[in-house]
Amino acid sequence: MNQTMKRILLVEPEPILAEVTAFRLALHGYSVETVDNAESALRTVAEHTFDMILMDLELPGIGGSGLLEELSSDASTSEIPVMVLSVHADLDQVQRVVAMGAVDFLVVPFDPETLEEKVARHTAANPARDAAKQTLHHN
Repeated sequence: MNQTMKRILLVEPEPILAEVTAFRLALHGYSVETVDNAESALRTVAEHTFDMILMDLELPGIGGSGLLEELSSDASTSEIPVMVLSVHADLDQVQRVVAMGAVDFLVVPFDPETLEEKVARHTAANPARDAAKQTLHHN
């Protein structure tokens, strides 16, 4: 098994989209954990380290915006790149989630190759993020 396998947390309430997305990313060598709501995502990132989070904005509970705010404001998760998936593509929403800390935005339905390219770019080596992750992992 590849020792540098990148771990991705997929936060997607739609089971079919979650399954297809996770399968596609797994085919490209990513380890994908899937949860269907924001609260489960917060518990999962508290217990495990991830190289990237893909999340829908339409989530039960505190919602995608609440989750993004929590991730961005917590020192242990603020360095994890977050890409938002949404069926809503208006510029105001894109700007709002980027201002809240998302590194990218992808409109659903999406081209699988676009997803793969964006994930590869955002999980590529980042010395500052990797150092922060190592420090948190060893504490």
